[in-house]
Amino acid sequence: MLPEDELVISFSWQLGEVGPVTTDVRVTQRTRITVRFRTEASLKRVLEYTYQLRNFLGLAVGRPVLPLSVRGLILPPPEAEPDAVTGVAPQPIGVDIYYRLSSTPPLGRKLLPQQMLFTLDDARPRLETLLNNWLIKHEILRPVFDLYFGATYSPHSYLEQTFLSLMQALETYHRRTSSETELPQGRHQERLDAILDSVPAQYRDWLNEKLLYSNELTLRRRLKDVLGRCPLVVDNLVNDKPSFVNGLLDTRNYRTHYDKSLEYKALQGTALYPFVVRIRSLVEMCLLLELGFSCEEIAAIFERVDRYAEIRNADQN
Repeated sequence: MLPEDELVISFSWQLGEVGPVTTDVRVTQRTRITVRFRTEASLKRVLEYTYQLRNFLGLAVGRPVLPLSVRGLILPPPEAEPDAVTGVAPQPIGVDIYYRLSSTPPLGRKLLPQQMLFTLDDARPRLETLLNNWLIKHEILRPVFDLYFGATYSPHSYLEQTFLSLMQALETYHRRTSSETELPQGRHQERLDAILDSVPAQYRDWLNEKLLYSNELTLRRRLKDVLGRCPLVVDNLVNDKPSFVNGLLDTRNYRTHYDKSLEYKALQGTALYPFVVRIRSLVEMCLLLELGFSCEEIAAIFERVDRYAEIRNADQN
């Protein structure tokens, strides 16, 4: 998107009212993101762009971000002529764009730069590259974004629901970024043919349907692959990887299928919280990788951000 369009980030300050006798002065900073489309953009495209930029900023600061206003400019057509009487050239028309927000999460305490995954200063030398990567990969990773930001923008959801959303985001991310299968497609087809040829004809269609996804990697394999993408990051977040993976799988399978045999293995209550924080960190690690951050940079980010320090400190106590 950005190679075709232009994006500008600007800041403005507004001084509060000053009277004849003033004992305090308030200065308010506002940030404006201006997008200049090279070609005429529909309202749908404008709102989609807003959604993508909002998500980019939400990942950067690590909490919900909402636009205070969205305003569009309708430019006069190139062939428009000056007014016949005044000679004034046609001017752009400003339009305030309003749309319904399903919920407005509380802002909470003030957010400090050291609590963010990355700031504008961190991103400034390669901001265009980061934004390009984000926008270009948005289509293929959209289900991951929807699941991750759905959990982020629903802070009052049950912990179990947040866990399931983030687990699904992690699994979907691997599916969208890896074409690996259990066997090469040719060998898998040979295996399927041998199996289907060995059963009575009346059961073949039923069995073929049951084996439709039999060449897919298991969730355990997918989790292990994600954990191996940035060992430097994961080693600082997960002490016992086999126990961590087992805990994720048992809890996910129980919360998805409610198999009574898994109920005693599933993480409950306060035991689930550290796992949710770790899963969120893994999703964020994957998204930062897609943006273009290196594993070393991500490890330094996670070392700085306080919500991950809580987990490391809990492991040490």
